[in-house]
Amino acid sequence: MLNTKKNKPPKSIAKKEEDVNQNVFFALGRIAEAMKDLDDIGSSLTTVQKIVQDDVYYEPIVENSPQFHPVYIPPFLPLRHWRLTSDQPVLNEAYKMITEGTEFLKTTSTKYTLMGKAAEDGDFKGLPESLLEGIQIIATGAMVLHSEEAGCGRCCRTHAKRSVRRLISATISLVQSFLDKSALDDNVGAIKTATLWETCDDLVKIPRGNRNAVRRDVLLWRKDAIETLEEFQVIVNLGPKQNLQEESEPLVETGWDDFCEGNEVEQYSKSEIEIVDECLALIKCSRVTLGLILEVCDLAATKIEDNNNSFRTNKLEWIGQLTEVARIIGTGVTDLGMHLYPPLNANNAEFLFEVKQQSFSVATANDMIIRLSSSMDLSTEAFENATKLKVATLDRYQKLLTKLNQDI
Repeated sequence: MLNTKKNKPPKSIAKKEEDVNQNVFFALGRIAEAMKDLDDIGSSLTTVQKIVQDDVYYEPIVENSPQFHPVYIPPFLPLRHWRLTSDQPVLNEAYKMITEGTEFLKTTSTKYTLMGKAAEDGDFKGLPESLLEGIQIIATGAMVLHSEEAGCGRCCRTHAKRSVRRLISATISLVQSFLDKSALDDNVGAIKTATLWETCDDLVKIPRGNRNAVRRDVLLWRKDAIETLEEFQVIVNLGPKQNLQEESEPLVETGWDDFCEGNEVEQYSKSEIEIVDECLALIKCSRVTLGLILEVCDLAATKIEDNNNSFRTNKLEWIGQLTEVARIIGTGVTDLGMHLYPPLNANNAEFLFEVKQQSFSVATANDMIIRLSSSMDLSTEAFENATKLKVATLDRYQKLLTKLNQDI
């Protein structure tokens, strides 16, 4: 009579495979910690570099603008390239390792899950070690991207670091599901494998090189600015709210239903609308300035390609500075928007700080563009646009201070 019971591997094999999974699980955890410590913002700059770069904040010459002070630019990672080209072996090798590692990991994770489900807690045929190998290849590529030789700035490093960490986390989750046997329940193993595949695809799609990474971030900040403008313009278009004395029965009948359904919209007072209008104009200047930064960085990069190394290094440093100001502008739009919800607390110290920071950031970026346009003959149009934006920004700031009864 045939034995119809499912044959299970000897306990010694099962125990060995469990130990292998356990070892891989801890090894992945160590790699995850190493990736967490990768410097993507310039915190590992030496003391000498910090002292030098801390003093490099931009000092624009602005005529007839006593209220304008330069924005402090924190230590930034020096760029060694703008566009990704074939003559950058270190950078290209790093991306090659990431691409090959993700393909290897996708194939291995599928086999790992199928084998784990079929053998339950039995023989994984060396697949846990293969998962670890794939992650090691990817992590090595990420470490190379964070090296000085690769010359990647903050945007480029951050995209790679964030995506690699997500992939490692997904791999840890898959291995853990076989350690605690949850992968054997229903489609848990398949779902975790699908998540790992998705994070692999996301990693391969990260923007490659400084230009693409900066462009991805700037376009996102511009999108945030547009959404912020649209959100608060809707409230402004409602007009000033009525006085409490004018609110009567209709509010009692319909207001409660709107409140319960989440349809009630706060409105500004007349004086608040005047302030918000100026803030929205400032955000518009921010959005346009971000687009101009992208344009000018490309123009500057084309000028430095045919020049000597010292000129190239100097202008790449300028591009690095300008992209850091772009970050301050982009994140500043969100920070300023957080203070614009009614009722407006215009005399709040944080609100006043955000208005000042945003105004000076936009004005500084445009002043940098003006001065570089003059020295490098970049573009008459860029020069004129930057001049208009700087004047408009400082004008908005001055009007805001007047409305807030603040001294310049």
